[in-house]
Amino acid sequence: MNKNRVIYLDYLRLIAMIAVVFIHTGVQKLFSVQVGIFDWHMFNLYTSGVRFAVPIFVMISGALMLNPQRNVTSKKLISKILNLLVVLWIWSLFYAVFDSQEEGRIIEKLELMFLGHFHMWYLYMLVGLYLILPILRAFIENKKIVKYFLILSLIFSFILPDIIYICNQTQISVLCIFADIAQRILDDIDFTFAIGYVFYFVLGYYLSKVELNKKIRVLIYILGIVGFAATFLLTDYFSVSAGKATDIFYSNFSVFVMLEAVAVFVFAKYELVKIKLNNTVSIVIDKIVACSLGVYLVHMFVLDMLDKLFGLNVLSFNAVISVPLLSILVLLISLIIIAIMKIIPIIKKLV
Repeated sequence: MNKNRVIYLDYLRLIAMIAVVFIHTGVQKLFSVQVGIFDWHMFNLYTSGVRFAVPIFVMISGALMLNPQRNVTSKKLISKILNLLVVLWIWSLFYAVFDSQEEGRIIEKLELMFLGHFHMWYLYMLVGLYLILPILRAFIENKKIVKYFLILSLIFSFILPDIIYICNQTQISVLCIFADIAQRILDDIDFTFAIGYVFYFVLGYYLSKVELNKKIRVLIYILGIVGFAATFLLTDYFSVSAGKATDIFYSNFSVFVMLEAVAVFVFAKYELVKIKLNNTVSIVIDKIVACSLGVYLVHMFVLDMLDKLFGLNVLSFNAVISVPLLSILVLLISLIIIAIMKIIPIIKKLV
């Protein structure tokens, strides 16, 4: 494995890459099948267990880009942002031409050309984080400020919104009134600075630097399992109650998804690094991890084409095995496509 890389961050990239494919495979028919049937429950189960994917990607970026030992000059940062934008716009053009959902619709094609396929919002978000990187690198030098920011963001980005939503859904008048008042106060405060993916970006750096004792780690793992269970059960309960699928607890800003992400990050840092790999396996992992961005970009095309050309989707067979099998197939095809692209001059810069 590349000696310049942090091993557990490579493991996290691999896990997040697999997880993001599982997410989009699991939700492929989640909103089109009847809520409450067996297949729907299985789609929810699989999806709930891998919602940590994007937060982990952001945390990895934060752990790397906010590291004071990393030399991030203005020139390098501008170059990185421009490269991201080029990749974004080229792939947006690709999806505008080949996206099966918008076939023949000119306005939607134009939107795809500029906005990208729905899953490509991630690159725009990453550009935003890079734009404020110099500010973040300045304030992370003070550990007390970092902790204060994380606590502030945890309350306003995760805990309060989840409490407000749950109170609203109870239909109990007192709780609904409380939720309405709390939401108005939050809107008036307009606490934008502490809300958003900056939390995960800074959290990734913080967790990469802090040392956690065994008791704290065990607690984090337990909370991660609780986060998964709560994501599944709450989505199940509120969806069945409403008679339609709700994805509010799939949000990257659900406190339960955040708990999943923290548990996965810490588990990789302290437990997965104990695994001893031979040189061949390390090289293979290194090659796969290098394809993570490309896989993220192309996997939705592969998933759509399998459905459009071959009628192969998560409803093709029993949902217990359809999600993992289709996810693996999409992942393998995506890896092959990206591996080929990586040996072609110029094109390799787009993945």
